[in-house]
Amino acid sequence: MLKQVRIEFPEGASAKDKGDLLEDLMRSVLERQRYVVTQRIRFVGTEIDLLCKHKDRRDDTALAECKARLNIVADDLKNFAYDLLVAKKARH
Repeated sequence: MLKQVRIEFPEGASAKDKGDLLEDLMRSVLERQRYVVTQRIRFVGTEIDLLCKHKDRRDDTALAECKARLNIVADDLKNFAYDLLVAKKARH
């Protein structure tokens, strides 16, 4: 089942404000699932919004990319897939 959450931002909110809100929301959700969350990690050639390591499962690492857009750009998916699958920076 496909579910979508739509977040409405105040008129005139900047892209940075929108991104910060989404990152804070995701950080809060992941911390409740026992992840230690580090924000804005920079690797060579890319930036990852959230790097999450589970407190109990040592090999459980997740990446989160937060986008405040109505449509996802193909390059965003390619870059995220590269970080996740090719560079093996996380399992999820």
